[in-house]
Amino acid sequence: MTYLYVYAAVAGKVDAAALAGVPTLPDGGVPRALGLDRSVSLIVADVPPAIYNAETLETRLADLDWVAECGVAHHAVSDALAETSVVLPMRLFTLFSSEAVALATLRRSTSAIAAALKRVTGQQEWVLRIGRPETARLDTGAAKAPGVPSGTSFLRAKADARREEAERAQRVTTGAAQVYDTLRGLANAATTRVIEPGNTLLVDAAFLIAATKAAAFQEALSTAAAGLLRDGCPVSLTGPWPPYSFAAVEDTNG
Repeated sequence: MTYLYVYAAVAGKVDAAALAGVPTLPDGGVPRALGLDRSVSLIVADVPPAIYNAETLETRLADLDWVAECGVAHHAVSDALAETSVVLPMRLFTLFSSEAVALATLRRSTSAIAAALKRVTGQQEWVLRIGRPETARLDTGAAKAPGVPSGTSFLRAKADARREEAERAQRVTTGAAQVYDTLRGLANAATTRVIEPGNTLLVDAAFLIAATKAAAFQEALSTAAAGLLRDGCPVSLTGPWPPYSFAAVEDTNG
């Protein structure tokens, strides 16, 4: 007896060669295609119940190295198929007690899966991260003339520096929100991720955009983020990715 792990749903048939060489889950079988219906395939693998049952899995989640290995294997499947197929990634650790249970459960969601696949056809996910200002990145302009400051000028300089830092903090907070709003207006969908207290990020967002608009999207970011870059904010845009953040089908483990 084995459990069935479901990586993703894919529109149409899957070329098995596309999955050749992808890493497997720890102690898991080789990823393979399983027909859900005539228009959708599931990418699945057999996994041992002794490791992937709910109780053991809950304990394993504390092992970050093990979870990271699972995450790499999970994402590798969608990444391998994304260039040639329309892929709808499932959540990490989407598990069923058998192939029959998986098919019966997910066939109840075929309409939702088909709609989600249609929604992401021709679309790419791009991830934007904007960080708080970093001293090493600041555009400080011309260097100040050397000299030994007086006590008064030293205190004035300290006050000026504090004022500039406060103004910069307000400026970049507003600027980061404006960049997100600008890019959201160009995307078919957008979502933000929760930023934990103490994190140095101002924005952690994902956008779903048409592949044909990727170049224009990047150009818009370059223009919109110019002020943030001058203020020393790290700005990164990564992609294209499979639509991990927009796989809205609620898959129920069983």
